[in-house]
Parts: sequence; C-alpha cells; structure tokens
Amino acid sequence: MSRFATCTANGETFYGVVSNSGVLNDPVTSILWLARRMAEYGQAIEPGDIVPAGSFIRPPETPTGTKIDVDFDPFGAVQINFA
Repeated sequence: MSRFATCTANGETFYGVVSNSGVLNDPVTSILWLARRMAEYGQAIEPGDIVPAGSFIRPPETPTGTKIDVDFDPFGAVQINFA
C-alpha cells in the first residue's frame, strides 16, 4: 500500500506527492533487505538494535530561516524551523 506526503519549504512545495518507493515500497522490505545483506557478511540485526528504515524524501537545502512542513496524511504532520 502506498503512503503519501506533501513537503513544503517556506510555503513552496518541493515534493508534492511522495510514495514509499524510496524505501523499497515498504519500510519492512528495506529492513529485510538489510538483514539479508548483513547475513552475507556474517552479521545480524540484534534484538534492541535501532535500524532506520529509510526515507521517503531526499533532504532539501535548508539555509538559515528555512521552515519545512511535511504532511503525512492521514498520519499527521511535522514542522521544523532552521535558525
């Protein structure tokens, strides 16, 4: 199932519709890929390890004064201001 987000910087849309293709279409799939890849090198994800599942967007430029808003409808929204 696809999830979408709307991303703006200072009110200007820089990613209007973002899908989960950036994390292999499902964050769980990206973790499975990582676990299999690590196993090739004799390594494993251990209980309690924190593993970022990837990002839906590439990071934008954020000069001083940038305000980023991301709406992960229907899951909520986040905002950050760069001072």
